[in-house]
Amino acid sequence: MFDASKIACYLRVSSSSQKTDSQRHDLELWLKGQGLDPNEVQWFEDKETGKTMKRHGLLQLQKAIFNGEVKTVVVWKLDRISRRLKDGVNALADWCDAACVSLRLHSKSTLVGQ
Repeated sequence: MFDASKIACYLRVSSSSQKTDSQRHDLELWLKGQGLDPNEVQWFEDKETGKTMKRHGLLQLQKAIFNGEVKTVVVWKLDRISRRLKDGVNALADWCDAACVSLRLHSKSTLVGQ
């Protein structure tokens, strides 16, 4: 099934005044449903716009992916990675090319093209 040590959950909200609590709750439920302990996976979080790919949590996640530390990324919605279609697709392609990463989405999502 899944190796918890190779799973990363990524959370993002658009500003520091917002909370990631509901995303975290939903992802924790999904993990538990897969028989995984949420405390055994890696968590990455950003509290800034999804219009830029230069976010601390996302950069740390990508570093872990490219170092082979992460094989599965779990996100609440695809637009948590990027609000721009091209950026989101390019990031996913880079992750898959470099590390054979799989992506698990909690909710259906739509990326918006520029």
